[in-house]
Order: sequence, then C-alpha cells, then structure tokens
Amino acid sequence: KTSNLSNFIDSNKLSVLIFHSISCPFNNIYDQKIDLLNLAYQKDSVRFIYVNSNKFENNIKTPNEELFTFISTKSTSYLLDRKRELKKLFKIKKNGSIIVCKQEKLKGIKIFYEGPVDDSPQSENASNMFLNTAIKNALVDQSTNIDFIQTGCRITNH
Repeated sequence: KTSNLSNFIDSNKLSVLIFHSISCPFNNIYDQKIDLLNLAYQKDSVRFIYVNSNKFENNIKTPNEELFTFISTKSTSYLLDRKRELKKLFKIKKNGSIIVCKQEKLKGIKIFYEGPVDDSPQSENASNMFLNTAIKNALVDQSTNIDFIQTGCRITNH
C-alpha cells in the first residue's frame, strides 16, 4: 500500500523505519533480526515499517512477485516511498539504514537513532546490537548516538 508517513507515525508509538530493497543482499542479512525485534517489542507499542525509496522498484504499478512475497511474510508495514519524501527527509543514502523516531505534538518528528541494526555486515558476527539498545533508550525518551559507517546498497536514482 502506498501511503505517507503521517499514516504510520503517531505520538503513541515509537516507529522503526527500515530502508529496504528486495535487490539489496545486505537487507536479507538483517531480516531475521528485525523480525525478532519486531516480535520482542510488539507489547511496547513499537511499530516496524519497511520503507522502499528505490526508484526502479517504485516505478512499477503493481509490486513484483518477489516484493509481494516478501511483504506477505512480514507482520510489519511496507511503505513504497514513490516520491522519495522519506529518503529526502531523513537524508538516507543506503538501504539498510534504520531510523527510530516518534511524532511529538507541535514539534514534528523526533529522531532517537539513525544507524545500522548492529556492528557487523556479517550479521552472525555482531557484538553490539545498536538497534535493540536504541529502541530500549527511545522507550524512555533517550537518544542513542553511535559512530558508524553505514553498509548497504545505495538507494537507486533510476
């Protein structure tokens, strides 16, 4: 379903935006960890939202079979960012980028975290679970800052 961010982010829930592409192998590495975090935080009013800002994947009128299959296996929302508004708003350059945020009354969107899921592109070798820490901190209204180099595939412009 194509929609805008205001339909997904509200002041009652923390939102975890996962910039995603079916064709990016880095996304596949983290899918299982994101699924587990989604299950772990459902009772805490945390909403996980996959965001696809890739132009070539968004130019099709009907999601292709691979994208449809991915979406149908998830208990999360999947947002096609056809106008690339979220990519621009959050200055995202790579798939695999994560934003943890919340809508604040009269102040707009508060960003608690921007970064990767963990400290290893080979997911099984991770020693720091950045996203899990960021969600825990955001639930008590604290930001998480880390130094990182974002891995992932560039978001396509064509």
